[in-house]
Amino acid sequence: MIALETLFNDGTQEVRYRIARGAAVFLGKSIRESQNIFKDVKKLYDKRSTLVHTGDPKKINTSDLFLLQNYVRDSLRLLIECNVPKKQITEQLTVEGFGALNRIKKLCSLKMQ
Repeated sequence: MIALETLFNDGTQEVRYRIARGAAVFLGKSIRESQNIFKDVKKLYDKRSTLVHTGDPKKINTSDLFLLQNYVRDSLRLLIECNVPKKQITEQLTVEGFGALNRIKKLCSLKMQ
């Protein structure tokens, strides 16, 4: 979760929303897929908060960890491919809507040329 916070949070307010939306916009190939990612990341963030604030790991299971690892891995892979500053990515994520993965990839390839 710290990795997603680092990648998608560009401020100090509404961290849960920012990282869930950033991951959803950045990784979703369709609106539906983005909606699922958005819901998943919010749930995972809530579980992280419970763990951090109560010390109770009972709500976190192995499938949660695998899901989070996949989101982080996919995000890092795409960010490395884009090779643009975080500020540019977060600004683009603010402008884009759900299902923007192909547009983001196109923008990244244009900026890399």
